[in-house]
Amino acid sequence: MAAPKKTKRTMNFSYSKEVIRKYRDSSTEWKLNWLEEINSLTFKVLGPKEKRFRERFRKGLIRI
Repeated sequence: MAAPKKTKRTMNFSYSKEVIRKYRDSSTEWKLNWLEEINSLTFKVLGPKEKRFRERFRKGLIRI
């Protein structure tokens, strides 16, 4: 997996075709488990300010 290239307001990621194929061929169950783990980890690491921002963004109260 390549490191993100950060620009002024966006981030771009580059992945090899092999990585994309591996993800594409993964089961839906695996993808959902991975997503739950990432969300759990992210929630544990975020501070109160970041959690409030994330919740407001999710509800559509903040536009970027």
